[in-house]
Amino acid sequence: MKSVMYEWKKFRAFRYFWFLCSVFFLFNIWTLSEKMKMEMYDAGAVKQIYADLKAQPEEKRKEWIEKLPEKKVPVYTGNEYAEEMLYNKIFQEYRQVNRYDKYLEEIKGKSASMSSAIFSNEGTFAYRNAQITPDAYEKLKGLKLKSDVSDGVIFATEAEFTDLCIVFMLAVTVYFLVLDEKKNKLYPLLRSCYRGRGSVIGAKLTVAACVTALLVLLFYGVDYLYAWQKYGFGDLSRPIQSVTTMYESPYMMSVGMFLFLYLIVKMAVCYVIIL
Repeated sequence: MKSVMYEWKKFRAFRYFWFLCSVFFLFNIWTLSEKMKMEMYDAGAVKQIYADLKAQPEEKRKEWIEKLPEKKVPVYTGNEYAEEMLYNKIFQEYRQVNRYDKYLEEIKGKSASMSSAIFSNEGTFAYRNAQITPDAYEKLKGLKLKSDVSDGVIFATEAEFTDLCIVFMLAVTVYFLVLDEKKNKLYPLLRSCYRGRGSVIGAKLTVAACVTALLVLLFYGVDYLYAWQKYGFGDLSRPIQSVTTMYESPYMMSVGMFLFLYLIVKMAVCYVIIL
């Protein structure tokens, strides 16, 4: 434990690491802002139209969506073209959510069709995949999806630039944990000391895990906060298939569980990278 505390105290003293962390953190926020500006519709418009949809009684929502194109004045975006695209977006998403049972039947039908095809080859991956796919989706039969804003979840989890920032900071972490000592000829001295090998490397691995968790929470946490503030995540208890890009997911989980597991998996992957 003393070795871990010493390594952590030493790591905290590396001012250049925290300077770089601050620079990339701010750069990541700026990139999120620029990415938001490139979206076709304003985040507030998406948030508002879904709020208006949820305000409608369940049985009248389809009728309300179908009447949206009849509006002569662009209510949500202030631009006729963007308004039309927004109406098409919400109609397609609502339609997708409400035909999920048909989608599962289509999967079953395609599997049967492929399995009975004249030229189907039982030794191919495609054939084996077609055989097991219906069973993977069988547990989802009867699942009730919920039409809600998907953009916040998608924006928070499709952050390629954040991935790049994290990988760079992991490399910087390794430099200050190990290479800095090697450069100053201290690492051979530490290894030759009593318990120098196991104790020192164990302390470094523990600090690396702590720094990895901190970086993931810091960088991906700001992605979550930014997406939540701009779009919102909607009902976190709804099935993950309610999110448009996750429609084909065979996993039974809620949106809230997905967002939590996303961070856990990111931490695990980042720790493997730092190792």
